[in-house]
Amino acid sequence: MNAWFDFWLHEIKEKTTRPNTVRNYRERYEHNIRDVIGNMIILEVKPMHCQKVLNLMEDSYKGSTIEQCRITMASMFFYAQENQIIPISPVVKSVKTPKKIEKKVRFLTLEEQDKFLKAAEGTSNYYQFALILQTGLRTGEMIGLKWEDIDFRKRTISVNQTMEFRYGDQEFRIGEPKSKAGYRTIPMTQTAYDILKAKEKERHTIKVLDFRYKDFVFINKKGMPMKNSTYDSAIL
Repeated sequence: MNAWFDFWLHEIKEKTTRPNTVRNYRERYEHNIRDVIGNMIILEVKPMHCQKVLNLMEDSYKGSTIEQCRITMASMFFYAQENQIIPISPVVKSVKTPKKIEKKVRFLTLEEQDKFLKAAEGTSNYYQFALILQTGLRTGEMIGLKWEDIDFRKRTISVNQTMEFRYGDQEFRIGEPKSKAGYRTIPMTQTAYDILKAKEKERHTIKVLDFRYKDFVFINKKGMPMKNSTYDSAIL
């Protein structure tokens, strides 16, 4: 199984699938699947083994992450079936994600947003936090914004890509939005307009270290995009 996963991931998925999805496949296999079936012969893997993988995750992972693991197994076994390596995939209908009660996402109230921004005021991340609250952008979408995506005349922001820092490769990777719905045009509020205008004034005062990032909106004082994890660390 380990050999098959390496072939499937590196020879197939890395060439046909967006980086974020490949990363998810790798994480789920390394963290959850490998220890259970990694040393098994692919023909010997049965539905009960796949279900065991998911059951072992029940107490430690969110339902969405367990489902992501099921999708990883289903995808790699289906490709093996398509190529006649196995007669049928062991990820059958009876292999299911354990039911979990997911905590509902709680959005910040306007009062909480004001308190949050006051706490962030004066920090290097203030504009980014404020823009996310005004637009609903994901962190990767915000990092991936380029000036060509900003239309001050129409007061819109176009989301066409995401960007994330890959610690394993020590480089930024640009990819497609999370889904088709991720491609969208967001109207600017007055606050969002003011934030981006302020960033535009800073644009020519920052020396970009890497030419590839010269047209990106959010460049730090070191001349590079901010890493995604920087924002999480700043909040913590």
